[in-house]
Amino acid sequence: MRLKLEAYASKHYALLGRPINAQSMSWTYVKRFIKLRTLTDNHKDPDNTPELSKKVTISKVIPMMEEHLGGVLGINKIPLSYLIRGNPEVPDLYVNPMRGETAPEGPYGTSYNSFYGEMIACAPHGTPKYDEDNATLMNILTELVSGTHHEASIKPYKRARDGRGAFSALSQHNLGNNRFEAIAEKAEGVLNRMPWTGKSARNTLKIHLAKHREAFNDLMQVSQNIAYVVPNPQMRARAFLISLRSTDMNIVSARNIMQSEPRYLNDFEEMAEYILRVCPEKGR
Repeated sequence: MRLKLEAYASKHYALLGRPINAQSMSWTYVKRFIKLRTLTDNHKDPDNTPELSKKVTISKVIPMMEEHLGGVLGINKIPLSYLIRGNPEVPDLYVNPMRGETAPEGPYGTSYNSFYGEMIACAPHGTPKYDEDNATLMNILTELVSGTHHEASIKPYKRARDGRGAFSALSQHNLGNNRFEAIAEKAEGVLNRMPWTGKSARNTLKIHLAKHREAFNDLMQVSQNIAYVVPNPQMRARAFLISLRSTDMNIVSARNIMQSEPRYLNDFEEMAEYILRVCPEKGR
């Protein structure tokens, strides 16, 4: 069982370009792949694809399609929404994945909230299997707009079977910049106007940190599509620091220490690692 899981883990690491070494292949890390394998083995693609109608216009269907693709697995068992992410390159945050990359819940980086979330953000483009998944997306979009005037938007991408290009064209022709502006406004609200008091058992410190990571990733996506300046490391760390409104003495003490040391004020992940280490009971 362990050997099979080691093989499964090594394939996953290779797929995402993560290092395969003594540390990453230790049982401490590899045993967490049981959850990912179970999720994949039990996965079923959604039955119904979003459909256009008089009531459900293309501007409504496109966001629905994004969610739908998150539930459809491609050849490598990666959600097809990896095809339509803003930047086709692997994010810089992933260059050194062994820097605390494996969250307690499973084998995915601390910048992501789930196995699939990391796979969507970090799966490579430009590979033969990407091409096949891209063709599958093209087929889905062709069926979606068949018989409508929206066929003109995707026609230039049919010969190359470029589903990513077709989806981008549909989005640009029907959503414009409004969609990304709305994403930016929502993410800014999380970073700048969402306090954490520690009084809700459903909103632990770890969940609050995950919300900040997700909001920052959303702003990165926005900057790849419209003119938008992403908060620098200092602004990102300070926004989290300001959000800590808990009166718990351990949190107050940790906040004062982080506020006085540049290494925390310049690095959100350093700050996150520190506060979870000194206040573990708040992170559960």
